[in-house]
Formats: sequence, structure tokens, C-alpha cells
Amino acid sequence: MIGAVFIWRRNLSSIWMTGMVGGLLEIGDLVFADSPGSVHFCPGALMALISASAAALSFWVWLTERSKA
Repeated sequence: MIGAVFIWRRNLSSIWMTGMVGGLLEIGDLVFADSPGSVHFCPGALMALISASAAALSFWVWLTERSKA
């Protein structure tokens, strides 16, 4: 929620940091929970793909906004 407020205020560092924290957290979940078979793989893998796309999109927005400033 804190990251969402700073993203709404267009803080470029928060866009980058929130995207990376969420992406790395989801990758850790994929590696340590989904891969060993502790949970069902399909919803976890789908969430990992969504999270990875959000992290990539936040990096793209951060680069484009940074070049404008």
C-alpha cells in the first residue's frame, strides 16, 4: 500500500523499488514453494508470470520517465 501511494505520486524510485520487491518475492515463492510441489503449480506459476510482467513494465516506465526528466 505504501508503494502504491508513492507510485500514484509518480516517484520514480518507488516505481522501480516496488516492482523489484514484488517481482523478487514472487520468484522466491515460485522457486521455494511451487517447484518442490508444496502447492498447486498452476495458480502459482500464473501469478509469477503476472508479477514478472509487472516488474518488467515498471522498469520500462522508470526508464521512459527518467529520460524525460
